[in-house]
Amino acid sequence: MKASDFPNRSAVPFADGGAKNTIPEASQAGIAPGAASFTDGFPPLTMTPLAAGGVPPNGKDFNGILNFLSSAVRWIQAGGGYPYDSDFANAIGGYPLSAILRSADGTRLWISAADDNKSDPDAGSSPAWASLPRVCSILALPTQDVGPVVIAECGEIWIWVSTTYFTGYRSPLCGRPLDGHTTVPLPNEVDAVGGLLSKTAYAGLWGYAQENGLVKDQATWTANVGAHYFVDAGDKFQLPDLRNMFRRYTGTDADTANVRPLAGRQLDALQRIVGMVDGYNDFLSSDGAMFGGNASTNAPNLGSRATNHQLAFDSARVTRSSTETRPLNVSLLPRIHA
Repeated sequence: MKASDFPNRSAVPFADGGAKNTIPEASQAGIAPGAASFTDGFPPLTMTPLAAGGVPPNGKDFNGILNFLSSAVRWIQAGGGYPYDSDFANAIGGYPLSAILRSADGTRLWISAADDNKSDPDAGSSPAWASLPRVCSILALPTQDVGPVVIAECGEIWIWVSTTYFTGYRSPLCGRPLDGHTTVPLPNEVDAVGGLLSKTAYAGLWGYAQENGLVKDQATWTANVGAHYFVDAGDKFQLPDLRNMFRRYTGTDADTANVRPLAGRQLDALQRIVGMVDGYNDFLSSDGAMFGGNASTNAPNLGSRATNHQLAFDSARVTRSSTETRPLNVSLLPRIHA
């Protein structure tokens, strides 16, 4: 079949304005001779010749049955769903695996994770039901909790968060430093170059900064450029400037033996380089970055029995050298997950 092969739809159920009976579930035998029910359908009496005491089927029963069925079909054709019904669930022995129900408040869809499922998905967290995520635009997020939502622009699942500093939808990755691999930030990224953002437009990120104690005064931010710090700037907030920084995970500072805190900056340093020189009137041997030269006319006079020589130091003799200390690296753009 093809997606275009759907049957005709009707906006009006059968016999919507006609005379019809409401078909009962229980058998009507002995109560209303010849009356239809969902248990018996049309009873045997309606299939018995009139001469033998039979009763003809009631046209209102026909209308009632077809109205019931066509009303359900119309609801499905209109895309309608059904909420949980405990009486119905018990009557059928529970909802089957993969059954889909509408939540009581109409904001989400539940999918059954088990056969014979009688539990109420709206009653609280239950392993028997899972919420189907709604697909939303990052520019039109729900303003109430409707369960996890898929963000169309970035293919992420965002969740409802309620903290002292922020209530609403945001990514669990909000605030994470990212390696930007595109010239323009992706919809879920912002440039981490010390710029300003609106507290309203980026409320989730501003909430993250406050929740994690990363909001500092301007003087602290300026003295620690490169740290993962934010600054309160009225109706805006300032982002970290992560340019020219290497990421390093927290641990113990090798120089101080102190534990490094989250988001702090550490100054650059060069690992210690040592060398050796040996000799009296001349440098008989040298090692590492140390090396001897010719007799020096600039060195202090050490007496008639001593010959002055230059002693030089150059780390380039034993290491790759530059105007900065750095590891082997690749350049990417500093970003933060918004």
